[in-house]
Amino acid sequence: MRAFVLGVLGVALALGCGARDTSNEATARAWSAIQGGADDTTHDFAVGIEVNLGHGEGIVCSGALLAPNLVATARHCVQELTTDNVVCGTTTFGSTYGPSQFLVTTSPVIQKGATLYEVAKVVVPTGSSETYVCGNDIALLILSQNVPLPQYVEPALSPPMTDHDVWATSFTAIGYGIDTPTDEAGVSAGTRRIKQSIGLECIPDDPSFVDCYADPSKKNAIAADEFWGGDGTCEGDSGTGAYDEAQFEAGKWVSFGVLVRGGTSADGQTCIGSIYTRFDAWPDLLVSAATEAAQRGSYALPAWVARAAQDDAGFSSSDPAAGPGGGGGPSGGSGSGSSKGGCALGPTHPVPWRALAVAVLFGRAVLARRRRR
Repeated sequence: MRAFVLGVLGVALALGCGARDTSNEATARAWSAIQGGADDTTHDFAVGIEVNLGHGEGIVCSGALLAPNLVATARHCVQELTTDNVVCGTTTFGSTYGPSQFLVTTSPVIQKGATLYEVAKVVVPTGSSETYVCGNDIALLILSQNVPLPQYVEPALSPPMTDHDVWATSFTAIGYGIDTPTDEAGVSAGTRRIKQSIGLECIPDDPSFVDCYADPSKKNAIAADEFWGGDGTCEGDSGTGAYDEAQFEAGKWVSFGVLVRGGTSADGQTCIGSIYTRFDAWPDLLVSAATEAAQRGSYALPAWVARAAQDDAGFSSSDPAAGPGGGGGPSGGSGSGSSKGGCALGPTHPVPWRALAVAVLFGRAVLARRRRR
C-alpha cells in the first residue's frame, strides 16, 4: 500500500464561491478521505472508482452500488469541468469520460490484486439547465457485469429525506482516500474508511428540522436539492453515500445522496462540512438508470424502483423552479427564483473556508495496474 501511495501525485480543482483572492492558496496537491474514521473491510457496497484520463493521469472517487451493476457517484467524477476554479451558477460540465476509462472496485484497499469491474455506460442529467456544476452533481455508472452482494444500497426516495418520522438526522459516510488534508504525501490514500454518526445540519425548505433557508443569504450557499452534513469527509470522498444512521445500525443500507462538496479550515488542518446531492431530487434519473441496468444485468428491478414509480411526485420544494433538474444558470442562487447553482460556504462553522475542492489523483501506480489488466 505504501508503494502505491508514494507513486501517486495529486492536483486540486478548486470550487470557488464567487470572486476571491487565490494568490496564496496551495493548488498543487489535495487528497481526501474519511477524516477520523476507521478502516472498513466489510461494506463492499461502498466502492472506489478510477478514471484513466491518459497521459499518466487519472481520477479516484467513491460511489455506492444501488443494484448489482449500478453505481451512484458525483458527476464531477465522470465529466470534465469547463474551468479549474468552479463558480457556482456559472461553471458548467464539459465532455463525459468514456466508459472504457473507468474501473470500479469493491476491494477495501486500492492496490494490485484488487477486484475490478468495467463500466458499460455513464448516465448523467441531460436537461438544458442541468449542465451547471452546482445543483446537478450526480451520475450513475452501469457496469459491464454484475457485482454479487447479499444486499445493495437503497436511495431514500419515498418517503423523501425530509420525513423525519422515518429517517434519522445523522448518517454514516464511507469513502476511499486519505484521512487528513495535511497528508500531501498520500500515505493514507486508497483505503476504504467509515465514520458514523455524522450530524445532518440542515435541509433547504425543511422547517420541521433545520431549514438552511431560514437565513435568506443561505440561498447563495446551498441548492434546494442538496443538504448540509457535518464534518468527517474531505474533498476526495466525492461520490460517497450518506447512509441513514438508524437504518445502518439495523443492517440496512439506505442513502440520502452523494457527496459533492466540502471545505477545509482556514489553517488547512481540518476538513469541515459536507454537501450532498439529494437522491430524492432525482427520482426519474435513478429509476431510468436502474431499469436499464436491470435489463442489461438480467435481474428483477430493485424494490425501491417500484416504490419510486408509484410516487412520481418525488422531490418538492417551496420554490417551483427548483425541483428536479430545474433552476441553475447564471442567475441561480440569487435569492429569487431557483436556488440551484449555490455554493456551500459553511453557515454553521465559525472558521472561514479556505477553498472548496474536488480531489483528483493521478500516478504511475494506478495506470500501470490498468495496463497490466
